[in-house]
Amino acid sequence: MYIKLEDDLSLAITVPGTIRRGDDNNQKIIFLIPLQIGEIDTSTAEITCYASTPYGFDGALEVARAENPYDDQYDQLELYVSSEISECAGNVYLWLEITDLEGRKATTGECILTIEETRSIETFEPEPEPEPEPEPEPPPK
Repeated sequence: MYIKLEDDLSLAITVPGTIRRGDDNNQKIIFLIPLQIGEIDTSTAEITCYASTPYGFDGALEVARAENPYDDQYDQLELYVSSEISECAGNVYLWLEITDLEGRKATTGECILTIEETRSIETFEPEPEPEPEPEPEPPPK
């Protein structure tokens, strides 16, 4: 899943993905962050991701810079899907706070992730078994 920080500080899901209840560290969300936001140089800024969930978690989540930038205009931040995000099905609100070395701050708008209910194994239909090949008839004598 990719979420892009737009020029107006809104967060837009550009590549959607499915997160299910109970997913924990099996996938990550990539934030694409412009290298410059107004006067803020994001390459040296501290970036914190916050989440608000329907089951009471309201706090900071750990994000890490990817080893390589996305391109010459965007950096990448990685957020592993954790139990704080995926504990229950419902909407999770994410936003970023960016603080540069001189104390200037920028806060993004919220992005809504929908955490889907897990799927029970009983809901999956079994694969139909292939029809057996007819036995060849013996050659005439």
